[in-house]
Amino acid sequence: MRGLKIHVLHCGYIQVSDTVPFGNDIDLKNTGLQLLTPAGKRLTLPVCVYLAEHPKGLLLFDTGWCRDISPEGVYDDKAVRRVLPGHLAAFYHPWLPAGMAVHEQLAAMGVRPQDLEYVILRMSISGPAAQCIRRGSPEISGSTIPLSGASTAALPSGPTAGP
Repeated sequence: MRGLKIHVLHCGYIQVSDTVPFGNDIDLKNTGLQLLTPAGKRLTLPVCVYLAEHPKGLLLFDTGWCRDISPEGVYDDKAVRRVLPGHLAAFYHPWLPAGMAVHEQLAAMGVRPQDLEYVILRMSISGPAAQCIRRGSPEISGSTIPLSGASTAALPSGPTAGP
């Protein structure tokens, strides 16, 4: 498609057991393996966010980790546990280096939150979800990116809404 440009932004990292990235769920067995895997043997994976520049507007797919998870830009167990439930905090071992939060990277690119036409959220802490936030509707609270007026529309779950 002409005029489409995709930017891949790394908005933090996770450290997981080598069993996790290969289609395994966060179930009791994998959580046990994850917790027993020494830090030095875990894989470090980026948390990716995608910004699409399209002739009809900017679309942000996901938002990555928020600055609250890593206020000083390094792993902070207490901060992580304030943001994530305990089992997810231990499972992901997330951190967000300075300058890598999505709003920090967008600002460096000259993109303001109000420039985004859509924000697609594909997962929530409480369970799998996909949601589309569109500019110009009532404000969403608690968003990593403070959108000035946004509406949400649920997206279908299942294979079409997957990663």
